[in-house]
Amino acid sequence: MKPRLTTLLTALWLVLMSVTGIAAQAPPSQYTIGTQAALGTNFVYQGFLNNNGQPANGSFDFEFRLYDALSGGLQVGNTSAAANQTVSNGLFTVMIDFGAGAFNGSARFLQIKVRPAGSGTLVLLSPRVELAATPYAQFSNSTGGLQGRPVSGAAPAPNQVLQWDGAQWVPANTTIAAPLNLRGSTDPVLSVTNTGTGMGGAFVNADVSSAALRGDNTAPGGYPNYGTGVLGVQGSGTDDYHWKAGVAGRSHSTNGNGVVGYSTGADATGVYGEANSGAGAYGVWGVSTSGYAGFFSGNVRVEGNLSVTGMKQFVIDHPLDPANKYLYHAAVESPYMMNIYNGNVTTDVHGDATVTLPDYFEALNRDFRYQLTVIGQLAQAIVASEIKGNQFAIKTDKPKVKVSWQVTGIRHDPYAERHPMQVEENKSAQERGTYLDPSAYGQPETLGVNYARQGHAIVQQTKQPEGR
Repeated sequence: MKPRLTTLLTALWLVLMSVTGIAAQAPPSQYTIGTQAALGTNFVYQGFLNNNGQPANGSFDFEFRLYDALSGGLQVGNTSAAANQTVSNGLFTVMIDFGAGAFNGSARFLQIKVRPAGSGTLVLLSPRVELAATPYAQFSNSTGGLQGRPVSGAAPAPNQVLQWDGAQWVPANTTIAAPLNLRGSTDPVLSVTNTGTGMGGAFVNADVSSAALRGDNTAPGGYPNYGTGVLGVQGSGTDDYHWKAGVAGRSHSTNGNGVVGYSTGADATGVYGEANSGAGAYGVWGVSTSGYAGFFSGNVRVEGNLSVTGMKQFVIDHPLDPANKYLYHAAVESPYMMNIYNGNVTTDVHGDATVTLPDYFEALNRDFRYQLTVIGQLAQAIVASEIKGNQFAIKTDKPKVKVSWQVTGIRHDPYAERHPMQVEENKSAQERGTYLDPSAYGQPETLGVNYARQGHAIVQQTKQPEGR
């Protein structure tokens, strides 16, 4: 087996803008140039040059440079000059050479300068022109080999691959157990088994239910106790939601992890999920029928609204029996974005007291509500003057009266004004007829808002073949 690799270099017709009276432009359609055989790293360039709006004639000097950006950027390779080139009726043909490695598959932009031969300063033609793909053939500039290395002439047998034996590429059997099927209809299409001391295995799935790549760890102490599985799915299946997953992971081990994300880079993310299409899109979705759908050990920050179906509560070790009990308290709920402030104050000998609130209070709150409770004696207390300058005054009919006070306010900061709370909301067409908690209304669980999505995912996790 000895493939013949041929480099094809064709001329490029470039349209360049006029600068100081000199311009190169696309030539008339009758001008063509044939295919050139590869020879070193040079290639033919042909263009059409105008001088003061007319096709140029005479001798001109050209300078060519290659860049990695349309403007600015870095020069790539050598500067290629072509002096005293004949231009006839605007048409010119030159040989350009930027050296080895100039074309490696990345975008390249040609900068041209020109002047009448031997006179004056070279004139820059703008803008640079993005090169077509043909010169990139220099990246594979050898024939009869791969990147300059010879290939054996022996014909490979089915399922063999090319391996480097130190001198040439030769057909060889793979070290992967058969069948090695890169395309097929069996399950799995490609099987991989790790019999070493490693801990990894992999699933890479096809569009539907048959596996395209499966890896099992059969090393001592390995699968299933320490095996790690990765399942990647194209996501074009239509039968259920589970097979629409980009990546799914399962673990059968005690305390195992279906998917692990671990990052040691600065400001990096261990696991990132994003979904932006449709009101029912979930960036991250956790499901648990017996434990926690999500567990965070550390600080949690939410940018946006936090909606809870059920209770919002804190849990601590019970202070009277911390080793054996937990203590739960529910959060206070309101149809308003409300802030609560409270404290105690004692009036002076005249029955007066001033309560000073935080300096941001009025910037954050509006529509104030007051509550006053006298402590320790029978007395009357009133709000003598309402909040102004982040302060309000209390008056009692007796001196030296202790008063417990509470003030609430409704948020009116810019974020709250821009995102007002919507207390009542119609369910979307997709969710209409379903319930967040169907059992509370005497309805079957099949009417749960996420029943279809959640049910398919659970079913598929239980029926996913083991491949053993």
